Amino acid sequence: MSNFKTIKMASVNFIYRSKKPEAFLTARFFYRKIGQKNPSSVYAKTREKVKKEYWDKKHKKRTRDFEILNQQIRLNKTLLDIETFVVERFENSPIDEIDKKWLQQTINLYYTPKGSINKQNTPKNLIDYIEYFLEKKRNTLSLSIKKQMRVTKNKMIRLEEELGYPILLENIDEQFFNTYLDFCKKENYKFNTIEREWTRIKRICREAEADGFKFERRLDRLVVKKSKNEKEIEVPYLSFEELEHLANFDFKKEAHKNARDWLILSCYTGQRVSDFLRFKKEMIYQDEEGRWFLNLTQVKDKENIIIPLASKAREVLEKRNGEFPRKISEQKYNKHIKDLCKIAGFDKMMYGSRRKNINKGKKDLPKVFRDVIKMYPKHELITSHIGRRSFATNFEGRIPRSLIMKVTGHKKESTFLKYIKKSDIDFAKQAYDAIENLNY
Repeated sequence: MSNFKTIKMASVNFIYRSKKPEAFLTARFFYRKIGQKNPSSVYAKTREKVKKEYWDKKHKKRTRDFEILNQQIRLNKTLLDIETFVVERFENSPIDEIDKKWLQQTINLYYTPKGSINKQNTPKNLIDYIEYFLEKKRNTLSLSIKKQMRVTKNKMIRLEEELGYPILLENIDEQFFNTYLDFCKKENYKFNTIEREWTRIKRICREAEADGFKFERRLDRLVVKKSKNEKEIEVPYLSFEELEHLANFDFKKEAHKNARDWLILSCYTGQRVSDFLRFKKEMIYQDEEGRWFLNLTQVKDKENIIIPLASKAREVLEKRNGEFPRKISEQKYNKHIKDLCKIAGFDKMMYGSRRKNINKGKKDLPKVFRDVIKMYPKHELITSHIGRRSFATNFEGRIPRSLIMKVTGHKKESTFLKYIKKSDIDFAKQAYDAIENLNY
């Protein structure tokens, strides 16, 4: 009798088996043969990484928190897809093959389908390979990475159109690197954009190496460098004095007062706009020693963090009877903070970058947005990112860097240091004060 037809029951559930605060979920596969009293079970790791606190206390509970709800929906869909995939493959497998190794291979196959690792089916040109890469990693890449990769893909499509021939993976070398740089400079892309794009292209090449493609050894050493004659772009931040000026300024419009309070909160909490505009009174708590904190999960990194709620931030809430400012969209917030900083007199000229339609006024040409670098009044360069940058810059040197990074969510010190926008004279003054305060 065939051993394909001896199964009575099969199901999968998912458990958290690690003692670590964050780990990959484990799939537990149950199956039972006809005549078998108790089901057999085997275990294997998935690639779904979650926090223990979320899994134990939040995943199965009803919630009105949209962030948690979205995480529940996404994770439940993925787990259901894994269960369906495992059970379907189980129904077509001999019973004597079912063991821990079979389950792990099946789960690995879910994340990397057989067709995707067949070298004969692997795209040979860069544009198609990017799409292939996105499909192969569809269950492990974040939405932001997927979006960035598609931006790179669209840029490579335009480069191909200009070159008049396809960009083959095997031809990504130093010559292509120089061609890419020439294209980006002609299209008026700024240094940071060019650098990020090239980093993504190199990541694609590393993935392609695993599929058997060969690249020059020195490819990883090819880096985008600033021209010696290229002037450093100034990125604005708001000093403590400027924040105090804003706090005391008598704005006439309620929209400006509301946005001003959000701006001050952002500069004293160090969070991204996607996080601080979601602040709610329920996130605030006070410890036994009277210190105030705010507990939130960051949208981008999915990190649950606790940040100090400084006295300057609490002043904003106190004048609003303990409530946060009225909710507004990111688009309106960006517009309002430019306007209110103009009204407050922040008009120092700075050599900066603004995204503009370079074909504006040319009726026959499509809109093309690029970063235009020139002198601007400070208020025109202010965006929602200024809060996080101001927090990092103002507190650098005043409190340990590791504590600042913990609040802002920066993982790498090199990335964090790009946020510090003090001038050489600011650092010199800070060093002078530190030395004078030493007891020697």
